[in-house]
Amino acid sequence: MGNRDRQSGFHGPVEEAKWPDRIRAHAVTAGIRPRLHGYDVESDLAHHYDHSELTLLALTGELPSELAARAFEVALCFLAPAPVSEPPAHAAVLSRMSGATPAGVLSTGLVALAEQAQFLVAEHRELLSATDDASVAAPEPLSPRSDEERQAVARLKSALQSRGVRIPVLDQNITLIGAILSTLSYCGLQTQEQQIAVIIQARIACVCREAFSVAPGSFRDYPIDLPPYEYEER
Repeated sequence: MGNRDRQSGFHGPVEEAKWPDRIRAHAVTAGIRPRLHGYDVESDLAHHYDHSELTLLALTGELPSELAARAFEVALCFLAPAPVSEPPAHAAVLSRMSGATPAGVLSTGLVALAEQAQFLVAEHRELLSATDDASVAAPEPLSPRSDEERQAVARLKSALQSRGVRIPVLDQNITLIGAILSTLSYCGLQTQEQQIAVIIQARIACVCREAFSVAPGSFRDYPIDLPPYEYEER
């Protein structure tokens, strides 16, 4: 259609506009010696920084402080478990059983992880937009749902403190996910896009392990009759 338009002399907005001839890079300088936000990946970052620090650099454009890097390591550990009872790992397992390719299994898990992460971040938006004033109580819907969850938040605080990190908002009565997201915010990851990306990265390894631990077609090992049900004629 474009050729016919040119031949007929018609030019619309697309034809009239001046378009760039290259895609603009915002993080990686491509080439035989790739650079990430100006840092040589192979000769600088690989020698002196951990992958978690590289992740923060990629997402924020800046290398983290020592305390932020320590806090980020703790947050990644607390985020990592992705049990098969939750949708991302469960969906990936079913995809694997159904005979999907490795790429298909990963795609299924990643889509479910992205949706889960987006929900978690959106659910805690009010908390993350608040200050770190420990005297301000967390909104009621974000309060821990059980004593076990309060204990998990206490363990997160303890793990952070063991690395010299104290985050005031964790003194509030908040959910574990709220505490983890507040930790990510402390690390410089304050936008929902950054936090969603980190949740996906932290959990994808466990999703893969759960999915690729089952064999294609192994439905005999799946509890299809749970919860118990029976067919009825109508």
